Amino acid sequence: MDELLCNDASYMETLERVKQEISGSRARAVLAVNSEVVCMY
Repeated sequence: MDELLCNDASYMETLERVKQEISGSRARAVLAVNSEVVCMY
């Protein structure tokens, strides 16, 4: 446990990529659900 996370540029870039992946996954999930609901009707 000698190493601590640092808020350097590399960490911030990685964090931003993770946020973008989560956001994209949410959007794809919403679109898939909407499509299924439309087909149901």
